[in-house]
Amino acid sequence: MSSLLTYFSGSGNSKAVSSDLASLLEINEHCFIGKLFENPQLLEDKSIIGLVTPIYFNGVPLLVEKFIKEILSQYVKQIEYLFVILVHGGLPLYGASVINRLLSEIGCAASYIGSVKTINTYIPFFMIPKTVDYNKSAKQILKIGSHLRDEEIKVNSNYPPNRFFYDWWREFMSKVNEKDRNFVVTDECDGCKICVEKCPVKNISIKDNRPVYNHRCNYCFACYHHCPQKAIRLKKRPLLGYSWYTPQDSFITKRQYNGN
Repeated sequence: MSSLLTYFSGSGNSKAVSSDLASLLEINEHCFIGKLFENPQLLEDKSIIGLVTPIYFNGVPLLVEKFIKEILSQYVKQIEYLFVILVHGGLPLYGASVINRLLSEIGCAASYIGSVKTINTYIPFFMIPKTVDYNKSAKQILKIGSHLRDEEIKVNSNYPPNRFFYDWWREFMSKVNEKDRNFVVTDECDGCKICVEKCPVKNISIKDNRPVYNHRCNYCFACYHHCPQKAIRLKKRPLLGYSWYTPQDSFITKRQYNGN
């Protein structure tokens, strides 16, 4: 059976988890979710489909919702095994409930929903620790990989009151696009355009050699964490101060891969 694994990632955690799983499972097609909007035909004849997504505001990013409703919905009949991996910095909480609801709206259901805990990169509330142990994340990924190879069935129960939370989440996310107004660009900016390159929703353009936000933000903080000059800040200083995350290419060491 042919397989495809796609992901959304801002700071880089979900991309690393997705890359690790793609290697463990020998996925036929592995790509960023944005590529499927440009070329949805990549999903054709894929009977095994996986999605790796971060949890934002106890749900999923807006682009993930759009992917499910506009792209995945066209290929529901061919799916034999669908898995979703939620990447989070604390508790996954309602993430699975939101995914279940979005999939049900297109007449689909996940065969497997799992989660991987990494570093919380939401700077308004959290600070990046100076030293990080990724061993627990690696163990979770390896365990999930073994489950997926066997095509295990695992669906999380919905948290009550699910319907109330989903309605709140939809209302909250309807205003997320405007949250880029919270960012400011300092004089340290040298116009390198890395923020433009790293923004997963193409929300940033360059004007007079400086980034300009176009109000279709998913509030993923990719621009903030990837800026080499640390020139992107917040209008309101974070409660715990500023810190930055260094994205990982992988959470699993070569030794762990070989021992798997």
